[in-house]
Amino acid sequence: MTSGAKCLGDECPRHLDVKELARAAEFTGDAIASARLLFSDLPDSLQLLISALGWSQAADETFATMTAGQLDTFSQAVALWQAAHDLEPDGMPGRMTRAAMAKVDAVDRFARVRSSLALDLPRYAPRADETVELALAACEVLELPEQVASADGLHHIIRRESGGYVGRPNYTIHLDGVQMSQTTTVDDWPRVWSRLCSGDVRGLWPDGVSHSTACGLGQLLSSNMAQLSPIGVEGYGDALAEMCALISYVLARYRSPGATAVQAFDDAWEFYTLPQFDGPKSERPKWCRYSWRALKKYGGGNLKPGEGY
Repeated sequence: MTSGAKCLGDECPRHLDVKELARAAEFTGDAIASARLLFSDLPDSLQLLISALGWSQAADETFATMTAGQLDTFSQAVALWQAAHDLEPDGMPGRMTRAAMAKVDAVDRFARVRSSLALDLPRYAPRADETVELALAACEVLELPEQVASADGLHHIIRRESGGYVGRPNYTIHLDGVQMSQTTTVDDWPRVWSRLCSGDVRGLWPDGVSHSTACGLGQLLSSNMAQLSPIGVEGYGDALAEMCALISYVLARYRSPGATAVQAFDDAWEFYTLPQFDGPKSERPKWCRYSWRALKKYGGGNLKPGEGY
């Protein structure tokens, strides 16, 4: 029994085409040799896998000198993981596979951090100690520097978007004719989250009212929650999931090339406070409706990506 079979049990993917495995092993070997793939670059899932297969985690050199047999076993193990996660089981730890593994790692970290988080409040007021503590927990999940938790921009955005109320529905959402953003309706908010999770959003907006599925600390659309929350749209109403999604959204949307994570929040808040944000959205210039990527396309005075908004 090979070390791979011992680690993976009878599910070791021996049924995979031998040529495909050979190609995967060659790809992996070439990537290591050319320094395009380093042990330290691999997500936790693969590092733990290599450890389980009996290979040292001590240094990149150890990974770089794997034998042909070890590369083959490694490729088989990767292929098994890919098959279990609806990816093409080619055995190559490429961009999509590593992104998927990083997502799994984040979900695992979320579960661990969530279980140890004592806070479970209906509101996290901007700048309050418990809000910073929640943001610190999110930084641990997302593997971000702790300074993000205290970034002025983060707390300004929380104040502006939700006032710090966990799961707060967007002002456009109604139930039985009642506007759900009012804090007096907090007992009915879980009904809104349930509808968003199920996808049954019919009747959430009165005729003539603009539609938005946004909810939570950062007022994220359900499509963004599905992508950015460690537990998807089921994260509505969970403070840690909402904080993780908010932070991830700001970094994806406002972080200009070369900027630090903290700078992204400063930039986001400057962008929020532009005078062009006053008045109806329909009257704002296009560059003001979007992110730094739109500044280059649509202009925007003397504003340039990375120089603050």
